[in-house]
Amino acid sequence: MALSKSFQKGQVPMLCQMCEESKEIKWKCIQCDFLLCTKCQKLHKKVKSTDQHTIIDIKDISSHQQQIKDKLDLSNIQCGIHSEHNCFLFCQSCEVVVCPLCITKIHNKHTMVELAEGYQLTLKSMKTFNSEIEEEIDQNEEVLSELGILKSSEDRKYELEKQNILNREKILKDEVEKHTNKLLKELDQRKEILMQSVNNARNRSQKINKDLDLRRKNLNQALNSNIANQVFNIYSEEKISRQQRIVPANPKFKKLPKFVPGKNVVQDFYLGELKESDDDQKIFEFKVIKQYKTEFGMVENLVCCDDRNEEWRGRIVALDKTNRVRWVYTGNPDINKKQTMKPKDLVATKSDNIIVTDTHHMIHILNTTGQCIHYLNTKDQLGIHNPLSLDIDSTGTLYIGCNTYKDEPNEAKIYTVSGF
Repeated sequence: MALSKSFQKGQVPMLCQMCEESKEIKWKCIQCDFLLCTKCQKLHKKVKSTDQHTIIDIKDISSHQQQIKDKLDLSNIQCGIHSEHNCFLFCQSCEVVVCPLCITKIHNKHTMVELAEGYQLTLKSMKTFNSEIEEEIDQNEEVLSELGILKSSEDRKYELEKQNILNREKILKDEVEKHTNKLLKELDQRKEILMQSVNNARNRSQKINKDLDLRRKNLNQALNSNIANQVFNIYSEEKISRQQRIVPANPKFKKLPKFVPGKNVVQDFYLGELKESDDDQKIFEFKVIKQYKTEFGMVENLVCCDDRNEEWRGRIVALDKTNRVRWVYTGNPDINKKQTMKPKDLVATKSDNIIVTDTHHMIHILNTTGQCIHYLNTKDQLGIHNPLSLDIDSTGTLYIGCNTYKDEPNEAKIYTVSGF
């Protein structure tokens, strides 16, 4: 009973907030935030200081609040530079909202549009930003996938090579125990370094994803918002973020060495040693198929890589779908230390590798991330002098057009080469 009385006592009807007598609340003053009875509502309208206030039926409070929420408020956008002023125009030249002081001091003679139009232009740009971030996330997901494949492959390789070492140890256990432990320690250290690099790259890629996801959420929040000040602020923040170029993690690392039996002598027994794996290079086995003789001074393809500076130092530049630089290749340090790279032509293979002809009888083979995975001296290895132009057919046969030496007759050669 005590609980029931207490509950009943708590159900006190709301009184008019003006007269504090009437219980028949039917109106609300939006500016004063007062609930009023009909009598006080009429009086409220007659008072000079409040005769312009908006008074609505309490039944319409919910719909009125929704109207306020849906209405785009462009009247109270504070200037980020001159805090005592509100912005009233949008500078289309600089893509920022501006106050009167901004126009006279900073944006004089710039193209100005109304805030509502600037708001729509900003939304359009933010949608473009959002699409580009989505594409960057997709690219970063590909990097994460490659890192996962690499880690899994190297884990299996580690176990395999470790077992090879242990099996060899069993055969020569008494004589090679000390050397075996040394090899295992070296392999463990190499794996630790490799896994640390892989994990660092994964962490970097995950952080990039996290940052991009946060930026995407902010853009989506702004795109779904009707608060203009928030939209302009998020747009400005995104412009600043976009000036800081995000470089994806490189999923290519120096791989674990391979255990090769029989290279180290331990008390007249051959145990083995750790040797760098050349798995990536074994896929290339080159062989000249045929030589053609022409009547020209040189065989040259018009589709050439001709990005050189005054010193004729060339490079290969790869762009992404948005025409931003994805990577730049300026040569391999093993062959371009003393002689600068001067690319002449390039083609792409079915396996998405890129073959580039260079002066000094060199061919570079790049992967899709711009890493040189193989190179060869065509003069020494294939007997091909001065490779210049390239083409490749559907079977993977590479056609190499060559230049002639100055004193030679105009009999430039064309070679077909397999292995690509």
